[in-house]
Amino acid sequence: MSYAPDGTLLFSTTGPETGSDLWLLDPKGTTRALVATSAEEASGRFSPDGRLLAYSSNTSGRVEVYVQSRANPADRVQVSATGGYAPVWSPKSERLYFRRGTAMMEANINTTGKLSAGTPVEVFNRGWTLRWTFDVSR
Repeated sequence: MSYAPDGTLLFSTTGPETGSDLWLLDPKGTTRALVATSAEEASGRFSPDGRLLAYSSNTSGRVEVYVQSRANPADRVQVSATGGYAPVWSPKSERLYFRRGTAMMEANINTTGKLSAGTPVEVFNRGWTLRWTFDVSR
């Protein structure tokens, strides 16, 4: 799903107890669960510096976008407010883009001090059916 600058691979696996979860494979070949709950976690993406992870989860009962620290998974914030999936970072990790239906959304992410997210705003919504994957250019 995503690579961190240190070579760590983020991947998804599905298990009978927890469903779809996010795992890490480090350059030495060691694997460990990063986000493994009874909810479905998907669409994981490392921030460009590799310190943060954005992903979607239905832990609230609806698929929403979350950001959490890679070093401290308890440091987590919900980014979307009315549904969201397929998060993608801006090149400097200061914004997160994600889809909500046919709309492209954007939220500012504060990575200095306590992790926090600004209120998402709609970037555009032309009623297009957007492909699942996309990227952000400079």
